[in-house]
Amino acid sequence: SKARAPSWKRWLARASGSGRGPPSPAAGACGRAPASPGAPPSAATTTSTAAAHVSARALGIIAPTLPPPTSHRGEARGRAPLYAARALGLADRPWFAYATLLGGTLVVASPALSSTPKDSFPLSTYPMFSSGRKDPTVTVDHAVAIAENGEEEAVPPRLVGSDEVLQARATISRAAKRGGAEATALCEAIAERARARGALPDAVTLELRTTRLDAVAWFTAVGNGEPPPAPLSVKRHARCRAKG
Repeated sequence: SKARAPSWKRWLARASGSGRGPPSPAAGACGRAPASPGAPPSAATTTSTAAAHVSARALGIIAPTLPPPTSHRGEARGRAPLYAARALGLADRPWFAYATLLGGTLVVASPALSSTPKDSFPLSTYPMFSSGRKDPTVTVDHAVAIAENGEEEAVPPRLVGSDEVLQARATISRAAKRGGAEATALCEAIAERARARGALPDAVTLELRTTRLDAVAWFTAVGNGEPPPAPLSVKRHARCRAKG
């Protein structure tokens, strides 16, 4: 014996004017034979179609106005409030738009308006920009090109192996931490890239360093057009010739 369709499907089929299950390819939208191409839909067909559509909306089978995407579940979940607002007839109300905008603004600003601001996810007070540093010193792992006259030039990230500054820094930090042969190998790889690309033409020596400096004093001096202050400490991990 054939399994009976769920009750909501049978109820929807009755509302659409057909109790015989899904319509055949030759049938119309409501399970009846389609009318001739030039004939307008009958009142019964229009009423039946509308009833089926309303029933499907009430059962949540179809979205009210905007159908959710079938291949992006996350996007469908993200639009759920919009579907709900349209189902309730609120999406086209100006006051609803203003209330939503105001509510979203207050939620985003709430951490900063609190008497005890707390940095958390997903709302942040951005303490890295809004609060002072207890210690202005910073430690930087970097590569330096040294000319014959002693002038130093920062090695650009692309010669380290990546156009991304943070990725290049991570590469230098890893080699500096392991030291020895790995630090020397990275120094020689940078020199080889520089020769192949014609970069750092004045450099005679390359070094991998860990430099500790006062960031506030450094940027203040540079911003005022003054020479940057001497670093607090410098540790050299590798040294190699820039020219073969």
